[in-house]
Amino acid sequence: MGAATRGTSSPQLTTGDIATMVKGELVGPGNLMIERLDALDSAGGASLTFIRSASFAAQWAASRAAAALVTRGV
Repeated sequence: MGAATRGTSSPQLTTGDIATMVKGELVGPGNLMIERLDALDSAGGASLTFIRSASFAAQWAASRAAAALVTRGV
């Protein structure tokens, strides 16, 4: 099992921290706390999700995720 397993406390990161770690461009606030990774359709308010295509981008408005990592060009 990895370090972030159920029942353990994993470090909380902000959207700014994550953007720095992945060398990405941050669009939006850098102080949103992210607690977990989730699929776009099941993400909650403190979740980070991924958008890798236009079909996923079209679903973003209905998502409850706090933030998304988006593939350039989508």
